[in-house]
Amino acid sequence: IPAHAGQVIIDGTDANDHGSFDGIRNVDGWLYMQKVLENLASQQPFGVAKVVVDLGTTSGQARAAIVSAFDRSSLAGSGWMLRHVDGPADIANWLDGLSAFNTGILYIPTAGNSAGDLTGDELAAINARATKIRDFLRGGFDASRGGSLFAQGESLPGSYGWLSTLIPGIAVTDLGSGGIGTPITLTPDGAEAFPGLSNADLAGAVPWHNYFDGSFGSLTVFGTALDNGGIRRNVIVGGSVLAPTRPTVEVIRPEEGETINADSVFRIRWSSFSNFDLLSHRILLSTDGRPFDTLEPVAVDLPGDRQFFDWPVTRDKITDQAKIRVIARDIRGGEGQGDSGIFGIVNRQAPSGNERTIVLVHGIGQGEGDLRMLEDTLRGALRDSRYTIDSDFGWGECADIMFVKSFPCLFNKCRITNGAQKLAGYINALKDAKNIIIVGYSMGGLLARDVVLNNRLDEGRRVLGVITLGTPNAGYPFCSADRNIFCPTLLDDMASNFRSRQDEDMVVLSEYLSDLNSRWGLAHLPQLKWLAAAGTFCDNPRRRPALGLDLLCLLQGCRDSSPLSDDLICEDSALFKLVLSNSPTDYFSNRGYVHTHTAAGLQGLSLMCSADKLSTQSLDSPGVRSLLIMDVVRFINGL
Repeated sequence: IPAHAGQVIIDGTDANDHGSFDGIRNVDGWLYMQKVLENLASQQPFGVAKVVVDLGTTSGQARAAIVSAFDRSSLAGSGWMLRHVDGPADIANWLDGLSAFNTGILYIPTAGNSAGDLTGDELAAINARATKIRDFLRGGFDASRGGSLFAQGESLPGSYGWLSTLIPGIAVTDLGSGGIGTPITLTPDGAEAFPGLSNADLAGAVPWHNYFDGSFGSLTVFGTALDNGGIRRNVIVGGSVLAPTRPTVEVIRPEEGETINADSVFRIRWSSFSNFDLLSHRILLSTDGRPFDTLEPVAVDLPGDRQFFDWPVTRDKITDQAKIRVIARDIRGGEGQGDSGIFGIVNRQAPSGNERTIVLVHGIGQGEGDLRMLEDTLRGALRDSRYTIDSDFGWGECADIMFVKSFPCLFNKCRITNGAQKLAGYINALKDAKNIIIVGYSMGGLLARDVVLNNRLDEGRRVLGVITLGTPNAGYPFCSADRNIFCPTLLDDMASNFRSRQDEDMVVLSEYLSDLNSRWGLAHLPQLKWLAAAGTFCDNPRRRPALGLDLLCLLQGCRDSSPLSDDLICEDSALFKLVLSNSPTDYFSNRGYVHTHTAAGLQGLSLMCSADKLSTQSLDSPGVRSLLIMDVVRFINGL
């Protein structure tokens, strides 16, 4: 199976009812289940939770099988855990919050075939949330962080009602609880997928109860068996629900009609994606309309994970008919390409002194370049040559979910002050950036305010305005379980409690926030303009129980008298509703906005609301004609 997200293995067996642990090893059906878990775990994308979630087993063979398959697998010794979610309500709640943060492998056991397996009500809860499972496999809005699925035979009304949402065109035939006792034979792909599993092992895992035909999409047949009529049927299928395609490439910069100065370094940016690992990129330039394949390259053999190239633009390239092509190649040898619009290259022009540099600062769970969609939106909305927009600042070594145990975090170098110092150094290194506007999303807004308050920029550079989007200016509803996701010291700086002393109309702030906000209220900031934006999609004041790994999480949230939030940050915090001076000069608050739609870490969870967020705008990537962008543009043009 290719090593990427969206892996599934689906069978028509009740192998959980036909296996055992012989005192030394799993045998028959239980060994097969062990091999499935090991296969899926080996394909797990980096950063996805090492958690196998068992939906619905309660006792008997069904529970014993998955426990033994997990305990005797390589997963048990490599940081994985097995979690059981039982009952229609709990299954519904888990699937409503299903993400790569809380689940790595989702296990749907048999239904109606083994003692202690899925009930009809539990199966109905799963069927009703087929899109949640599909989006989990796809990684939501980040296909590199999709989870995996292992599902077994179903012989109840509504069997496999969830499957066609994942794999349109697949057909399932149910042979009933009696099944067929003919042996299952591994295909060559199946033998490769399950090393150490033999046909003799599978012979003890019968009878089988379902077979698959129709359109499998990108799935492969792993195991077959003869039915009573002598026809060979597909009993085990697997692969990725992300169909293999050629890589896709979108060139982001330069834009159509853009003008680039010669004798400068211009950052070419693109977005490339493949269902298979990308191997390399190369860049070609056309200056006079000739075919791209006749021209010398701008760059070759750039890494597959690179999404930009700093291009030294020379005078011999001056033209008004330039185009860039970026070609991506994946590990299969597949290639895809994307072209820029026509742009110009001119002699370098001296700065007029009226330029503004807009620096975008990402939030927690993000890193360099994660606000490029917002950059593109702002560029399209502003359309003014005075503005240079930069989203390349990155503090992912501390903020990203994948670096919860990074060296900076372990050595106490991931505090908000550390991020602010890095941001200031980044801005100070920007050429010709004298008049600065900082747009901070989520945690990024705290970095921006710290830079302003502590005068961290070099002399001659000034911050004209600050825009905070869903920023925890007065903290977020922290609980200790969050420390398993992000760097604990970074979370400590952003922690607050709006509920414990709400009767006194007080907010309990972290030591960092208490110091920042008290000094902010006393600071002399007469020229600073500040737009604070809040999403108020959610009106539930408490964190949701389904996603709380610590019961103390349920005590956290927003004030009962002011319950609105963007599903992560309370409106009171985002709008800085503290009795202090230097409050925001401008506000934006709207029920149509959530914190984000991405799947990483806390931000991918429905922290306080379970309703569908996809009908909303997200604060980190609002539409170019959205109300928020209209307010942001008005604010920027007024500085």
